[in-house]
Amino acid sequence: MKLVRFSLRRPVTLGMLVASAVVLGAISLAKLPLAFLPQVEFPFIGVVVPTPGGIPSEIERDVARPIEEVLATLGGVRDITSESTEDQTFVGVEFDWGRDVNLLRLEVQEKIDQIRGTLPDQVRDVYLFTFNSNDIPILEGRISATGRDLSESYD
Repeated sequence: MKLVRFSLRRPVTLGMLVASAVVLGAISLAKLPLAFLPQVEFPFIGVVVPTPGGIPSEIERDVARPIEEVLATLGGVRDITSESTEDQTFVGVEFDWGRDVNLLRLEVQEKIDQIRGTLPDQVRDVYLFTFNSNDIPILEGRISATGRDLSESYD
């Protein structure tokens, strides 16, 4: 009730308050950066080694374990996980927060290059993956059609 009385008794003052709030809001909106998420570099590096036509137990023994052992010698390693299938092996290395991911990537590449000669001949490529918050998609969508199966229509 007091706000209503104040508004009716002093319309110019209320108008000036509203106008100043709008001006401050417009200035703040113009200076506020637009970001989906803050930029965060996760201290994680994934090593993917394609091994087509392999046996998972042999791939684990001949590829995953040597990579795990050599990456365990890096400083600041918190956790190492691996998964081997008949098509590939994946080794994930998690480091302490605050480390430079680009520098870590170079160190991991150097360690992999050290044991490259001991890996089986079927190993041709080694891929390194990092992840940051900019890799999260802003928009995802789906397309559907009535009476038509689009599962094979990727393109």
